[in-house]
Amino acid sequence: MDKSLFKRQLIRKLIVSGAFALLTIGGCIGINIANDYIKPFEGFITTALTTVDSDNETNSLGNRLAVEIEQEGIVLAKNDNDILPLDKNNKYVNVFGHSVIDWLISNSGSGSSGPGRSQSSVGLLEALDLYGVEYNTALIDYYKSWASPRSLPFSISSG
Repeated sequence: MDKSLFKRQLIRKLIVSGAFALLTIGGCIGINIANDYIKPFEGFITTALTTVDSDNETNSLGNRLAVEIEQEGIVLAKNDNDILPLDKNNKYVNVFGHSVIDWLISNSGSGSSGPGRSQSSVGLLEALDLYGVEYNTALIDYYKSWASPRSLPFSISSG
């Protein structure tokens, strides 16, 4: 093989490789610059898809649905049609789980609760006491005997 042909092929490969490297680097830089310039326009693009009226209507529909779901849950808990296998005269229940003695509350998401979120946050046992439901205190004492309170900032320890 001729040395001059080998050199030309090597130079051609180096030029092509260098061009691809420059295009790749230029593309990365260009995408980052374009991303910085497009951010101000994103507000115009996304706000055109919705209006304040439709947002208010959506919130209103969501609130009505939440109330309906809550009412259905309350009706089930009241057991008006004897759907649940509970005796209406029996106000004594067993309460199971570590959360009975140390209720872990959440401070994020749609189910958020916790300090500063609601002044009416109570533990499960306190809620049962408020509604006049008696519970198995021996079972609660058993949980307290082996389960130590959680060392988390958002827990309501009743133990």
